Amino acid sequence: MESIPAARKIPTCSAGRRDDGHEKNSKNTDADLTRVGPDTPAGQWLRRYWLAISRAEDLKDIPLGVKNLNEELVLFRDDRQRLGLLGRHCAHRGSSLEYGDVECGGIRCPYHGWLYDVEGRCLEQPAEPENSKFHLKVRQLWYPVKEFGGLIFAYMGPGRNSPPPLPRYATLARNDGKFYHETTRHYDYNWFHFFENAPDVTHLSILHKNSGYGKQTWGNNFLIIMTCRLSNPLKRSSA
Repeated sequence: MESIPAARKIPTCSAGRRDDGHEKNSKNTDADLTRVGPDTPAGQWLRRYWLAISRAEDLKDIPLGVKNLNEELVLFRDDRQRLGLLGRHCAHRGSSLEYGDVECGGIRCPYHGWLYDVEGRCLEQPAEPENSKFHLKVRQLWYPVKEFGGLIFAYMGPGRNSPPPLPRYATLARNDGKFYHETTRHYDYNWFHFFENAPDVTHLSILHKNSGYGKQTWGNNFLIIMTCRLSNPLKRSSA
């Protein structure tokens, strides 16, 4: 498995304001784990990794809106089958590129027709004069993307022109057996809530004992559900 080069030092919070409008403190708190904007410590840390943003099978011939690390993005394949991941809102008037047309080597904004390639370069601006070079001054937010093992990964950290190598995860690199990718599930809570709960294996046999646990591909019956009985049950006191 290829390892990701050592990440550059991530700055801690200093005096000033956060990207979410809260005052910055000189010392990080537990709450900083749940904020993942580009200017937050947790956000900068998570952006040092290639992150799975979609199943490859979910990306059809039309753009797909995705949200990752508090950024609204649009994922697409151009007419040469190159993957692109851009900021969802057009640099011109903020229209959603999720409703754009994939054509002419990129994705075209549905509002005024600005055309972007997979690296955010503006190729055309139909309403500008014929010989205008203004499009050369425009660059839409973009991130490198790669497909591997049926998943699409994005690197949202620094150095996007020369990102670290995508690790060759053994499970995804194998060519034997049968692959099955679970349907993407969206939860209305913070990423840290999910990971904080993951080590708590005991709750599986209690909370999920009647919810079909074990029938899913991820549901191994490794816990035996037993009815607990007190050895010395307390006697109810008489009224």
